[in-house]
Amino acid sequence: MKLKLFFSACLCLFISLGHAQIKKDDVLFTVDDEPVLASEFLRVYNKNLDLVKDESQKDIDEYLKLFVNYALKIKEAKALGFDKKPEYQREFKSYKKQLSKNYLTDAKVTDKLVREAYDRISQDVNADHILIKLPETETDTALVYKQMMAFRERLINEDFQTIKSEVHNGQSVFAEELGYFSGFKMVYEFENVAYNTPVGEVSMPFRTSFGFHVLKVNDKRPSRGKVTVGHIMIANNSKDTLTDPSTRIQEIYKLIQQGEKFESLAQQYSDDQSSARKGGRLTAFKSGQLTSVKFEDMAFSLTEIGQISEPFQTKYGWHITKLYEKEPIASFDQMKNELESQVKRDARSKIINKAFIKTLKKKYNVPMKIDISYFVGII
Repeated sequence: MKLKLFFSACLCLFISLGHAQIKKDDVLFTVDDEPVLASEFLRVYNKNLDLVKDESQKDIDEYLKLFVNYALKIKEAKALGFDKKPEYQREFKSYKKQLSKNYLTDAKVTDKLVREAYDRISQDVNADHILIKLPETETDTALVYKQMMAFRERLINEDFQTIKSEVHNGQSVFAEELGYFSGFKMVYEFENVAYNTPVGEVSMPFRTSFGFHVLKVNDKRPSRGKVTVGHIMIANNSKDTLTDPSTRIQEIYKLIQQGEKFESLAQQYSDDQSSARKGGRLTAFKSGQLTSVKFEDMAFSLTEIGQISEPFQTKYGWHITKLYEKEPIASFDQMKNELESQVKRDARSKIINKAFIKTLKKKYNVPMKIDISYFVGII
């Protein structure tokens, strides 16, 4: 492999003169008659200058030696066909895709959406809504919109339960109490309206992929974070038919008060078999993740690790809970990368893409509306 070095001492002068004498086609050296430009060397040298910890590598001559060795290794690798290997091609494609993401997005819009997402997962919204299902392809919506305006008027003036009993049919019209939810729990269009509607007010009708909605916001509160509890449950239809569930749970609670271990009692008596084998311990959960609001509220009401609740009843049966861990919502900096990934997978990504396209059109003077009548005529 032939190496020809044309000049190196001049580089120091070029650098000191702020590259004023460097031209795009100045050849620093050749490898097998293939030129390596001085401008490429200076680009790499200046790029890595602040990253180099070894002071000896900042010396221009030493760095040139490293750069020459690098060029020779690249040439040899290509000669051996390493760049044609499938594993290299896959890795190269992966790096290319990863790097391109930074250029195929609108960073300002992305940052704004990530901050918005954090603000929303930091706050829970409680809402009721009425939905009229409608295919996404349906364009004649005047009648449905009129119905939604009538529902809105009723939500302003009437009790939700009364309205629900009259209009909910579970097929075309749904009137539902949604309870508390936070960011990413609803489709983005629905989430936007919920978070932008003040407490006690009713939104205007709006459309999502499901159909037309109108919602009433009942409450907003700071996020309660995440909680890990265990429970002992005696189901309403308990396998122990000789004892009333309420009596049975009180007997177990008395054993706990007498010093019996919660986990052992859960394994022995709990009707929730999936958690009983783990001593009653449940997977950590956030607000809005459980179907039982009463159970969720009791779990979050516990304040001290190891604290055990008194027996309480839900629609599933009687419970005793024990607190294992309580974790507040993480900081923005801790969650930023995770949230950015969620934003780019969510419907929010459409906003990013539209903003990026708009930026490109403005940069390259592309008309916002293009006349395609010519193409229509020849199709």
